Amino acid sequence: MNVLIVDDQQAVIDSLKKEVRWDQIPVEKVYTALSAREARMALRNFDVDVLLTDIEMPEEDGLSLFRWMRENCPHVVGIFLTAHADFHYAQEAIHMGGFDYILQPFKGEEVEAALRKAGQSLRRRAAAELRASPESQRGRRSNMLDGLIQKLNLGNDAAVDQTFREMWESEELERGRVSLHPLLLELVDWHGIGHERGERMLPQLFINVLEDIFEASKGSATISSLTESRYWIVLSLSREELPGEAYASGIEEFYRFLQSNMDFQVALYPAGEVGEEGFAALCRRLEGRREANAQKRPGVYWDTRVPDAAAGDADIVGRAKAFIARNLSRNISRGDVASEVHLTEEYFSRLFSRQTGFTFKDYLLNEKMNAAKKLLVSSGLSVSIVASKVGYDNFSHFSQIFKKVVGETPQEYRKNHGN
Repeated sequence: MNVLIVDDQQAVIDSLKKEVRWDQIPVEKVYTALSAREARMALRNFDVDVLLTDIEMPEEDGLSLFRWMRENCPHVVGIFLTAHADFHYAQEAIHMGGFDYILQPFKGEEVEAALRKAGQSLRRRAAAELRASPESQRGRRSNMLDGLIQKLNLGNDAAVDQTFREMWESEELERGRVSLHPLLLELVDWHGIGHERGERMLPQLFINVLEDIFEASKGSATISSLTESRYWIVLSLSREELPGEAYASGIEEFYRFLQSNMDFQVALYPAGEVGEEGFAALCRRLEGRREANAQKRPGVYWDTRVPDAAAGDADIVGRAKAFIARNLSRNISRGDVASEVHLTEEYFSRLFSRQTGFTFKDYLLNEKMNAAKKLLVSSGLSVSIVASKVGYDNFSHFSQIFKKVVGETPQEYRKNHGN
């Protein structure tokens, strides 16, 4: 919450700034103005939530300023300060929609109490607006999340956490029926064309996929994409509909879907539920995991440990080889194997060639021919059956390929190498 103090006496402004415990309310930013003219400039250019203004000022009084604010900044809450206990001031201020009226000399506790009530009023109003217009809820929360991410580096965790709670203030959250889970997603390797255009379309894609995965848990996703190739996501989930391991398995499914179907690789940094630790602290932990992944390896990082790159690549290629071995009788493609190990075709192709020294096509061909050679010398199966067991329905085509690779026809190989 941001406050604008307006008074023609600098001493009053200084006293307010000193006496009021702004961080306890909490108030993030305090702006000041010595006249109604300066106040209008501040209201036009700064994000002000509460106007705290003196009524009796030369040239233009606080009531006139409030009338202008009502027309031009209707979202701002107005609180009046005055040294005169004249009821007509209070009557006119309340008639115009003023929120509160404080007599001078004031006490810091009185101002704090009025500001806390104003903050509660703002939160209730925001919640009512969201309920009245459900279609605007996602956009509003996304904009607010953008603002929170920008403010994280300022170090005011109390203000960030307070605003975060206000974004999801609801009866369900207050009663513990809803849990909130931050997630940091980073693009680490893009292979497709039109990167910039494609990236503009990604936030909605991420939202759609996550909400489909967590549909049974009444999942709702809010996303911020202020930083290039980096996305902050907050998942709202029904606690009653979320089994113990459903969140972790859902995040892993989200990762597999992206790896299998998109022209990019991602690193996911998920967090548990926002609780006593607070949103700001959780976000810093996720940033720490991202920084620990200095090589920008794809994966799901539930803690700060980053898998060894070589070991991770070898494991992927090992699983790919095992899949090929199990499916030699099928006409499998590079895409089939890439999908099995949850990588895009292009990324898998480069990784496989780097690890094995062969292209996928050459490796598959060699494996089929090696399997055919073993069958030819160790079994009495006909050449046509051998061909079908290594994925060739056309006997003639198999014989041509076999001779090209081995240097002999299948019959010659059986004769020369059989027992």
